[in-house]
Amino acid sequence: MWLLRRLLAISGGAALAYVLVAPTWARIHAYWQFYALPFVVLSMLLVGRALLRLGRERGSLLARALLAVFVVDTVIGSASTLYFRHSTRSSHTVRQVAELRAHAMVPAYLGREGASR
Repeated sequence: MWLLRRLLAISGGAALAYVLVAPTWARIHAYWQFYALPFVVLSMLLVGRALLRLGRERGSLLARALLAVFVVDTVIGSASTLYFRHSTRSSHTVRQVAELRAHAMVPAYLGREGASR
C-alpha cells in the first residue's frame, strides 16, 4: 500500500506541477493530461477493483450496478473519443501535416537549388 500511495502522489504531482508552473500553457494545450494519465488509470483500476470486491464479498447489487456503469461508460467514452479523433478532419492538423511534409520529410539535399548529386 505504501508503494501505491507513493506512485499516486508522484504521478498526480507531476500533472499538478505542470499546471501550476505553466497555467496559461496548460489551459491552451492539453499536454499536461499525458502527465495525469498514469494517475487517472491507476485511480480507475483501484475504483474498479474496489467495486468488484464489494460485489463479490458482500453480494452488493449496488456495487455490481456501479461497476457495470463504470465499465460501460469507460468503453463508450474511449471508443467515441477514438472514433472522433481519427475520423474528423481538423484544419490545424491538415496545416501541420502539410508543413511537416514540406519542411521535415524531404531530405535537405533534395530541396537545395544547385546542389551536386
